[in-house]
Amino acid sequence: PPYIDLAETPTLSPEVCNFEPHLALFSPDAGDSTLARLFTESAALPSGAALVVEIGYGQLDAARRHASASTLHLAGTCKDYSGTPRVLTLRRR
Repeated sequence: PPYIDLAETPTLSPEVCNFEPHLALFSPDAGDSTLARLFTESAALPSGAALVVEIGYGQLDAARRHASASTLHLAGTCKDYSGTPRVLTLRRR
């Protein structure tokens, strides 16, 4: 889902910023509402189903908060090359 805060645009590489569709990258409120909606709608998934989602820099705490308020639990995280948590694996309870 779109997850990058628009304020981060100057820090992005041209390969990302100039070629990826902005609707796929940028989310209002730094992706918080996108995560909330995605995790809320996960209630439609069958029990035990996995949801794998990419998150932006600094969004792990928000993702944890939204997951705990939903039917998901955080099963794992993968870090990118810089050590930033980037991909979450969640499971439907």
